[in-house]
Order: sequence, then C-alpha cells, then structure tokens
Amino acid sequence: MRIRLNIVMHRKTMDKVKVILFIVFVSAVIGCAKETPALTAEPVNVYPSEENAAYHEELNHPVPVAIESLAKGVVVTVLDDHYGKDYWACHVRTASSTEGWVLCTSLDYRPGK
Repeated sequence: MRIRLNIVMHRKTMDKVKVILFIVFVSAVIGCAKETPALTAEPVNVYPSEENAAYHEELNHPVPVAIESLAKGVVVTVLDDHYGKDYWACHVRTASSTEGWVLCTSLDYRPGK
C-alpha cells in the first residue's frame, strides 16, 4: 500500500514538472517571436543580406545595392539580430513592409525618443 501511494505521489509531482516546463517553453517561444520597434538613429540604408549590411563600407568587399534608404527618426520593426565577428546586424521591417538588414548600432531602442 505504501509503495502504491509513493507512485501516485510521484506521478502528481511529475505532472507539476511537466506543466512548469510547458509554461517555460511557451514563454521562451513568445519572447523570441516578439517584434521590437526601434528608431533609426542616423540616415541608414537597408540591405538585402546580413553580410551586405555588415560590410557595406569595407574596401575589400563589393559595394552592395541598398533596397531602401531611411532617414533619421524612422520607425522600423526589429525581427531578429545576429552577431558576427565584428558586427551586430538587425533584420528589420520598414513601414513600407520592406524586409532587410541594417547595423543595429544605427538603431535607437529607447522608448519615447
């Protein structure tokens, strides 16, 4: 009888653990899917790839063609960001629904600015 009671208690504990793990997983997925608004801190070009945005001013790379130019203070939505060896690039969506890449250092995330 005592062994059966321990098994029932163990199942209840495992059910609680499963619920907690599920909540943590769902929270992580929702957090990753969140789109963050930001302002351009300077005039910036939007490029079709992360590499184009990262190395657009380098002398030893071909000059990339920008898909859109944004003025200072334009609101963009940051969809994702990637760190490279010597850059931080953001995948953004503009007000005209253009998706592309900019350097994250050219964005201002502070609310109210």
